[in-house]
Amino acid sequence: MNRRRDRPALGFVPLVLLLLAIALPGPIQAQEESKEVSLEWIYKKDDLGVEDPRDALPYGFRWSPQGHLLAFQQETDRHGTILVVMDPDKPDERVVLTAAQVGESLEKLEESEDGVAPSGRLDYAVATAEAPPEEDAEEEAESEEEEEEEEEPSIGRPSWLEEENRLRFTYDKRRLQFDPASYRLLPDPDPELPDADGENLERSPDDRYAAYTSDNDLYVFDFENAKELRLTDSGSETILNGKFPWVYWEELMWRRSYRAFWWRPQADAIAFLQFDEDGISTYPITDFSNPVPETHTQKYPKVGTKNPTVRLGIVGLSARETRWVDLGEPHEYIIFVDWLPDGSALTVQTLNRAQNRLQLYLVDPVTARGEKIVEETRDTWVDVFEPPRFVEGTNEFIWLSERTDFRHLYLYSTSGGEGKPLTSGEWVVAQPGFGGRSLHLDSERRRVYFLSTQVSPIERHVYSVSLRGGRPSRLTKTAGTHSLNFSNDGAYWIDSWSNTDVERRIDLMDPDGRVVARLGEVLPEDDAPYRLAKPEFVTIPGEDGVEFHASLLKPFDFDPAKRYPVIAYVYGEPAGQVVRNMGRSAFDTVLVNQGYLVFRFDARGTPGRGRPWLDPIHKNQTDLPMEDWRAGVAWLKELPYVDGDRLGVWGWSGGGTMTLNLMLRTPGLFHAGAAVAAVTDKRLYDTIYTERYLGVLDDNEEGYKASSPLFAADRLEGELLIAHGISDDNVHVQNAYNMVEALAEAEKDYQLYLYPQKGHGIGGDVQFHLFQRILEFFESALAEKSAAR
Repeated sequence: MNRRRDRPALGFVPLVLLLLAIALPGPIQAQEESKEVSLEWIYKKDDLGVEDPRDALPYGFRWSPQGHLLAFQQETDRHGTILVVMDPDKPDERVVLTAAQVGESLEKLEESEDGVAPSGRLDYAVATAEAPPEEDAEEEAESEEEEEEEEEPSIGRPSWLEEENRLRFTYDKRRLQFDPASYRLLPDPDPELPDADGENLERSPDDRYAAYTSDNDLYVFDFENAKELRLTDSGSETILNGKFPWVYWEELMWRRSYRAFWWRPQADAIAFLQFDEDGISTYPITDFSNPVPETHTQKYPKVGTKNPTVRLGIVGLSARETRWVDLGEPHEYIIFVDWLPDGSALTVQTLNRAQNRLQLYLVDPVTARGEKIVEETRDTWVDVFEPPRFVEGTNEFIWLSERTDFRHLYLYSTSGGEGKPLTSGEWVVAQPGFGGRSLHLDSERRRVYFLSTQVSPIERHVYSVSLRGGRPSRLTKTAGTHSLNFSNDGAYWIDSWSNTDVERRIDLMDPDGRVVARLGEVLPEDDAPYRLAKPEFVTIPGEDGVEFHASLLKPFDFDPAKRYPVIAYVYGEPAGQVVRNMGRSAFDTVLVNQGYLVFRFDARGTPGRGRPWLDPIHKNQTDLPMEDWRAGVAWLKELPYVDGDRLGVWGWSGGGTMTLNLMLRTPGLFHAGAAVAAVTDKRLYDTIYTERYLGVLDDNEEGYKASSPLFAADRLEGELLIAHGISDDNVHVQNAYNMVEALAEAEKDYQLYLYPQKGHGIGGDVQFHLFQRILEFFESALAEKSAAR
């Protein structure tokens, strides 16, 4: 059986969600002959003969532009990756296409202009059924014999055509189309496109053109005439047309795309951003894998240095002359450009350098002049969310604002005014994280659907509210972390969710919150005989009536008469929580199987609880969180089964920074700490993220030092492990080098692990090595002392 998709075992990719991904495996009910979850279970399932049931879940959901057909892919035992199309109006009927069917149809396809119907049409239930053990064993044996042979082609990631309910995909480097209604394969008639840079290709709304960047210039390809049109000619090493620089991609686009251009709905013009990176600070990233190392120079604006300058242009396909937009006021950043549904205007948002003033402009594409229609200011910083959502056929739009200290929905008009609140209360309209969707506007029904923390800051639920106002309706009833992915016509949506009792469930829903079909699930018994530990959620009282959310994980054979060492996991940045009601954590379970308790704790400065929880860390990200952690650890030590002399802490990225600060600025609070990919000096990180929370360097040098563990190296009392990827382009290894230099000068001991050619996530097989070292480090640093083991 071999249906696993390639993916990092723990998925340490986004800065925000780095270690929430450690929750990838699911809950297990107790079995008589249970087996312990280990690092080998996480990273080397094939060696253990273990199948991961999550690999059989459908993925890559894509709604058709018209109506609500749903396409997705799925890994199967017998047929590899299959393409599935379903009409939610008939949820039991699903069209299946396999790679083998495509391969067998290619020869006939070359002889037919009308396409061919693939033979051997399969029922979905049959296509996705597990192979029996004897058949699976035969397939594994054949696979081992043929492992050196070329891999069979598979169906590439599909996309819908804009004007027709057909899918376009690649197979063995050939571009094909599939019509699910007639069950026919067709050749893709469009000519080959010239080379484009990465992710920046975007087809026009009418599917007649494709826009893309090449050598930092913007191009359009005319399919009908098989002609390339060059729209800009100023691209260079420092001038980027239609392409985001790294710092925008990382901090304002949340790694969604480098594409910085947007088609007008009529497909006759494109709005784009032009960036000038002249004078931007650079950083060398060296690849040591070759005898002669190769160095790539990254443009990376560090705190206090120059940012890329940016301006907005509009270029028509006929004249191909750029008109530069006049916004009337200076700005540091331009973000979230978007056309109105009728193409009559576009919106753009700007920020100042201190990021405490956000302005929304309405731009006339004829005059290329902008009119300010909304302005948001705060004494600390203004968060940016997404473009306004316009109600079709009106001048009304949905806007997210934290003017009441809690993020809520407002209904605005382009004619001005303060905006009508649609939601209110001491909870927030939640952001889903990297690349996710936070809301859906149904213009016809005049309702907006959104994620909310109204039930609890550690959960996410889907609600809807009328544009006329009134009380929001909760659509997801089961506790946990939910999501929303609506069809373009608003008739259906997908809720992919989990909690500590459900590893993952994917439900097809109607607008009233009723389940139409279950598209996939991982049940508790699916990982048997392995078990994962279930956390207990607690609230911990602090001073002035503050309550902290935390969780505690105990070994399966927990004995309250014993005293256990504890390992805490921390992130601690405004971008992510570690205490969430979602799928259980594999690595946390590895730790409890080693005899530890696992403690998670969200101090002030973490999201989900509004600005009263975030603003206090402005200009100093350490002092208040350290106080909060003291309260958390004091509560922990009061538990009779906790050994207060054996406490460890670890974290990744921002969590690595917090780990170092906890070890150095609260010496003695923890006895051992493991910091991975940590920012050790806030001055070494990028402008946008760091200055948002700490302000401009010249105005807050003391706050930068107070937030940076580098300046407290001489206070280390416990044992310390530091790990970093040498090719990390997000948090540069310079941070680790400077930290260990400061520790050495202070005559403090440490362990250091460096991973050449590895980035911020230290991905690949060496991640197993890293976690082995972390386990061994805590085993030694918190040893005894192993009375509880």
